[in-house]
Amino acid sequence: MTDSSPPTHTELPPLAPPGGAKEPVRVLLVSPLPPPPGGMETWTRILLERGVPPPFEYELVDTRAYRSHQASPPRLNVREIRRNVKILQGIHKAVSSGRITMMHLNCALTLTGAPRNLASVLLAKRAGVPYVLHLHGTFQVPAGNSLMERFYRWAYRKMF
Repeated sequence: MTDSSPPTHTELPPLAPPGGAKEPVRVLLVSPLPPPPGGMETWTRILLERGVPPPFEYELVDTRAYRSHQASPPRLNVREIRRNVKILQGIHKAVSSGRITMMHLNCALTLTGAPRNLASVLLAKRAGVPYVLHLHGTFQVPAGNSLMERFYRWAYRKMF
């Protein structure tokens, strides 16, 4: 008798090149470095200090928010827009180079981060680079009808 139950997971293609080739798997890590120290910054620092096993290699686009950019609650001001443009330019340059195998995007779940996260994903999709979203924080879908809240809901639907 054969087991006809459905598989419990979906088989994904291997990231490593077939046949044991020595080609590296180049990951674009889009993540903040300290300072300031925080959860994502610490995670990134530890990953970079410990390294990644072969055949993986990484390139980093640093998304750190400098103290002058930080506000509570976050605000989309001129400095934040400049920072986001610089981040998106780094992502575009890397994914359009043809050397990136996949992108790992660390996402801060903020209203001001949603446009940058969406643009990052769209750049990767346009270049044919698969991506992983690493969500940090509590994902609370805004229930309001303000323009920013509606955009936030739309943006994350597009990313997933």
